[in-house]
Amino acid sequence: MQLRVLTAARALKELEESLIVNGDASTDATEFSGIVKLQGTTNVKDLDGAALTFDDIETAVQYAFDDSGNVKLAIGSSSAVRDVRKIILDTYRYSPSDVPNGVLPFGVPSAVIIQTMVGPVPLIPSQYLSNTSGAKQIYFLDTDYIEMRVLQDTTYEAMGKTNDSDKFYLKQYQCLVMKNPAFNAFIDNIL
Repeated sequence: MQLRVLTAARALKELEESLIVNGDASTDATEFSGIVKLQGTTNVKDLDGAALTFDDIETAVQYAFDDSGNVKLAIGSSSAVRDVRKIILDTYRYSPSDVPNGVLPFGVPSAVIIQTMVGPVPLIPSQYLSNTSGAKQIYFLDTDYIEMRVLQDTTYEAMGKTNDSDKFYLKQYQCLVMKNPAFNAFIDNIL
């Protein structure tokens, strides 16, 4: 029973992450709108199927900065994160195997920390953004103005016992609030 509850809790957390990125309350009333929906077309750097460059990253961060945002976190599709790692490693001319203890010379970490005009911005991969060539995305977020509101924390409810089964369900009520999309930016349609 404990394993079943843990499995259900993990599935619930994976659904939560999916909704944080791709939720759309206008198509499913049981969902909240996620980052993709809430950001809309505000501060977009559309590459229209072109390859990502470091200048594109700086331009997107500048869009948010010029609108009074201070980017603190970036999320991207896993292949877009690989593209950024390649840009960083090619710029410093190192391969990951040449990096002792995970730090490049001059104190630059080999982890995906993008050094931008507003300072270091960690880039984390999301399995819920597209890896399709020409449709990849990276979102640059000012997390001071994004909140995950928990209306009811995860709750376990036992259901009626029938025959030889113990049924239950887990539930939670929450929503994502993006107070000002102009404080964020994103790069769209990366090759």
